[in-house]
Amino acid sequence: PTGANNIAKNKYTFTNLTQTTNYTVRVTVNGDNAGNTGTATLGNITTAAVGEATPGLETGSIIASNPEWSNGQASITLSTEVDDMQIQYQVDNTVENSWKTIKSGNSVSGLNHAQTVYARLYDGNNYGNYASIMITDSKAPVISKFSTSNVTMTKATVTLTASDNESGLAKSDTYKYYLNDESMPRATSTNNSYTFSGLNNGTTYTIKVVTTDIAGNETIKTANITTVEDVLPEAPELSDGMIPVKWNGDNWIKVDWNEGEWYDYAKKEWANIVLGDAKFNSNGILDENSAYSMLVWVPRYAYQITSQYHTGGDKAGNINIVFIDTDNKDKTGEKTYSTTYPGTNIGGGMNDYVVHPAFNYGGIALNGFWVGKYETSHTGCTTVPSTGTSGTNVTTLKPMIKAGVTSWKNIQVSNIFTVCTNMNSSGNIYGLDTQDSVVDPHMMKNSEWGAVAYLSQNSVYGKGEEVWNNSNTSFLTGNAGSGVNAAKETNTDSY
Repeated sequence: PTGANNIAKNKYTFTNLTQTTNYTVRVTVNGDNAGNTGTATLGNITTAAVGEATPGLETGSIIASNPEWSNGQASITLSTEVDDMQIQYQVDNTVENSWKTIKSGNSVSGLNHAQTVYARLYDGNNYGNYASIMITDSKAPVISKFSTSNVTMTKATVTLTASDNESGLAKSDTYKYYLNDESMPRATSTNNSYTFSGLNNGTTYTIKVVTTDIAGNETIKTANITTVEDVLPEAPELSDGMIPVKWNGDNWIKVDWNEGEWYDYAKKEWANIVLGDAKFNSNGILDENSAYSMLVWVPRYAYQITSQYHTGGDKAGNINIVFIDTDNKDKTGEKTYSTTYPGTNIGGGMNDYVVHPAFNYGGIALNGFWVGKYETSHTGCTTVPSTGTSGTNVTTLKPMIKAGVTSWKNIQVSNIFTVCTNMNSSGNIYGLDTQDSVVDPHMMKNSEWGAVAYLSQNSVYGKGEEVWNNSNTSFLTGNAGSGVNAAKETNTDSY
């Protein structure tokens, strides 16, 4: 070796030798003052065996402790029972000149699941064979809380609290949400809450959630839920001049109200009618180019606000709806609902239902009421939108409720009050009964609009969103803008 040339000492240690290998050592002594040189040879020198490491590092010359986990990382302690030996290690590598030396009993930290620690004995000059240990997380995540909530006719929410003190919860696809025995999850997410939708009413389901950690360990939790039984509303009340219609996907068609298939609130298909001013072709298809008025039935119900009651902000709370009869009982007849609030806060815990006040009209308990499907226009409008407002503040024009025409936007309250109440006057164009005890047309009250909003907004029978503004700059009826509070938009969606 280079370091063994021309040294003054009479002792030298050879390094980087291989254990259990036979070597011959030759020593040359430079000449004395007379120039004489001497050489000596030591043959058959065999290096000793450094304590062998054992694969797995569990027993033998190098001993590794079980991993201890904290915040998603592990540490292990490396030790040896061989005297006067140190330990060298690397993580995921065995590159020479990259070994780190520690004393027996010291720890190696900052380790992740699936990493490999390589270790070998070292006497200060020579080293033994290395062995390895795989850092493995074999413990499944812990589920401390698991619950279901907001179970309705068509939806159910499951929420859980999970933790994993070893490798940590998976960074993606943490939770898989299954329904019954389905092989594919309904959702895969990092969100610890999920709402199943599209469920059938009055049906028992098994919800299963699989929680996964980084190491792939899984914990499974299940729960059974039963969706709310569908209690259908009272049948709509019809009078002379009211014609039931149903949307068939392409057109509005006339239907026989006795068939009972022209509405299904459980499927968000509300009952619709047109008045006697409407025209149909020979196939019973509504002539949408003619003047007509379309209305929607809002059945009598009691409601429950389950979240965000009087909390402000721009998000409406969740609303549960129960359809009831005029005795304030549901179809089971087992419960009677109150017409008054049980307190300043509904139920204190917001668990009580109350009959909506819109269904009490002048002291009469209503099964429901008909409301205009679109903004009101007037018979002076054609199918081509009319942008003018002059001459409309009169009582001689008659209301028309259809989509795609200009709304009636310039009329005094007293005049619109008159034209509304005149809709069932003698000889009216709608064919409505002239008796106010049968039909009582009027301007919509705030409470009635509230009943429409509650049913259509966050109940299972509606869209599940707030009623959007009609932001159309031409004031076309039956349009909606780009958002809840949109305003002054040229391009809007027509419905």
